[in-house]
Amino acid sequence: MNPGRITISVSNDLRTDQRVHRISQSLANAGYEVNVLGFGTTHKAELPDGEVRWRINRIWFKRGFLFYKELNLRLFFILLLSRSDILCACDMDTLLPNYLAARLRGKKLVFDAHEYFSETSGVIGRPMVQAVWKWLERFLIPRVDLGYSVSPGIAECLQKDFGKEFGVVRNVPKRISEGPIADWPKRGSFWIYQGALNKGRGLEALIEAMKVSSKKLLIAGKGPLESLLRKKVKDLGLEGKVEFMGQLKPGKLVGLTREAFGGFNLVEGEGLSYYYSLANKFFDYMAAGIPQVNTDLPEYRRICEDYPCSEFVNSNQSGEISRVIRELENDEAKVQEIKIQADLGAKVYTWQNEESRLIEMYEKL
Repeated sequence: MNPGRITISVSNDLRTDQRVHRISQSLANAGYEVNVLGFGTTHKAELPDGEVRWRINRIWFKRGFLFYKELNLRLFFILLLSRSDILCACDMDTLLPNYLAARLRGKKLVFDAHEYFSETSGVIGRPMVQAVWKWLERFLIPRVDLGYSVSPGIAECLQKDFGKEFGVVRNVPKRISEGPIADWPKRGSFWIYQGALNKGRGLEALIEAMKVSSKKLLIAGKGPLESLLRKKVKDLGLEGKVEFMGQLKPGKLVGLTREAFGGFNLVEGEGLSYYYSLANKFFDYMAAGIPQVNTDLPEYRRICEDYPCSEFVNSNQSGEISRVIRELENDEAKVQEIKIQADLGAKVYTWQNEESRLIEMYEKL
């Protein structure tokens, strides 16, 4: 029996949104008819095959007020005519049209908060913009039928600020058994950073810190800081040590990460969204069994109390990052212990475990 039709709305690049891929496929496997609406230039051929139906809508404006206006208007009319029983908005920038369509048509409304939107780095420091998003959050979030987020910290903040109970569905990969750590292939000719090239990610300090490393740094991702970062690499004479890989498909990124020596996640703690972040790259590095360097923030520290698979830096200063790079590259025993802990953690933080919680929440709608 088909439990219902779900339409998931996304404003970002669907090719690399592994969270949406996992959630939509898990819901389809549970018997739901799942449609995913995206906006941008992605082609369907670049998206996963399977039971999920993908719809890519071309959009004229790429950023700013006109982007949000076009996105919201087009999304509202598409959802108003859809046959879905459940409408799921990914992040605040798709929640308003989902709310309006759901209420006009008497459908269930789900909010998948990838972040605390008004507390992100792109909004903080812009008082007028932040005030608009905060007003929308106060109006919309208490009215959703189901809400869940990526980390316990963000879920607790949203619940406290808006009086709406939030579940947690972490952005973790599927468990792929690799056998005993002694049998793992030799790796380690490069470090990796995966993710968007945005401010607040510690990327400038990381590039400067690579001067002390005996290995290369591969940067897998794109974003508004790319030209600035490329210039910094050139100014420091690190062209042979830092390589920009661009946006990689999930499968290729997984393979590359498994061959790395270690990974970086140096998100700065500005704003509640970053402070309580729990990035998918943290779990991707864990699943790959590689050491990682993280900023000392609560959600990462909480997990590493049980599975110490990371070294922490107290700031995103290049000197602090350089110190940890030297330590890990020169302490094989520590690296091996971190790999063991990563393997243990990866058996607990798997999509198989998150999936069961996700399906249970939808079944209660």
